[in-house]
Amino acid sequence: WQTIDGKDYYFRASGNLETGRFVIGDRAYNADDNGVVADRKGEPAYRNRIVYDKGDNYYYNDKGEKVTGFQKVDGKVLYFDAEGKQVLGRFVTVDNHTYYLDPKTGERYSNRSVLIDGRLYTFDKD
Repeated sequence: WQTIDGKDYYFRASGNLETGRFVIGDRAYNADDNGVVADRKGEPAYRNRIVYDKGDNYYYNDKGEKVTGFQKVDGKVLYFDAEGKQVLGRFVTVDNHTYYLDPKTGERYSNRSVLIDGRLYTFDKD
């Protein structure tokens, strides 16, 4: 970031000046054609969506906040760990209840029996 004559600009490591909409981390910024950034605080870059980043999925709620715990996303119940990473293909214990998350979709298994690593597990509705 550089402030020149009271106006904020963002230059990439390459030295290129950003214009238009650009994202840094989980914040989005808007700069005019001259590179002047409208609001240095930015706004949430992602809302109500799963974002794939460095090998992991994260879900951002309607406020643009990275969520944790169980979340209902597109009708599926998914689980995100304390860092916000989606859990896939593992058991998790929450409030003394154990759940299993599908290895591909991350959806919580419920109301069915499934063979996992050669063992049969039965999951209640909730």
